Amino acid sequence: MSRLVAMTMRDTYVRERGEARDCLEVAWWPFLRACNLAPICIPNDPTIAVELLDHIDVAGLILTGGGDVWLNDKACARDEVEEISIARMIEIDMPVIGICRGLQKMCAVYGGSLQPITGHVRTSHRIFGPSGERHVNSFHNYQIDRVPDGFEAKAWAEDGSIEWIAHRTRRLAGIMWHPERMETPDASDVQLFVDAFGSMRSL
Repeated sequence: MSRLVAMTMRDTYVRERGEARDCLEVAWWPFLRACNLAPICIPNDPTIAVELLDHIDVAGLILTGGGDVWLNDKACARDEVEEISIARMIEIDMPVIGICRGLQKMCAVYGGSLQPITGHVRTSHRIFGPSGERHVNSFHNYQIDRVPDGFEAKAWAEDGSIEWIAHRTRRLAGIMWHPERMETPDASDVQLFVDAFGSMRSL
């Protein structure tokens, strides 16, 4: 049976319809199936987010990608919901994985810093980490400038930018690539999620 995992959502505005929407890329569904996970989507409404997180038993939280964390006090409902969600997971000792923007958010929440980077949007590149070398996709405009206290870098791109961080004692980690956007689920990415949400082991 699949384990339930909470997922934050991207906030978008569809101009031609005059509609604000919360959404997720459908590529998440086959990746989650490969990880034996089923999503509980958390809307970008702080009140509803609290209600869901207080009443649903989940295996952890995925801070999804899409967009970037703004550096100049442009906080939005999504930011508030993600901060609430991270705090709730820490309170009940559940794991959190941040994807791209999610890693940026985790970095900001824990006192790290970001800076702009070029050449990392709609491309792919090699990374180097504990499992050796592999290729990943890349869709981000910001990189980690300073790793938050308590975290350590786990993988780097060819240009030296950090692609993966993990907390030394808490069950928190973030990756800059999008595992859901691989043509087929990568075994290394699936294992990362299975280790986080399918057992009690630390990331």
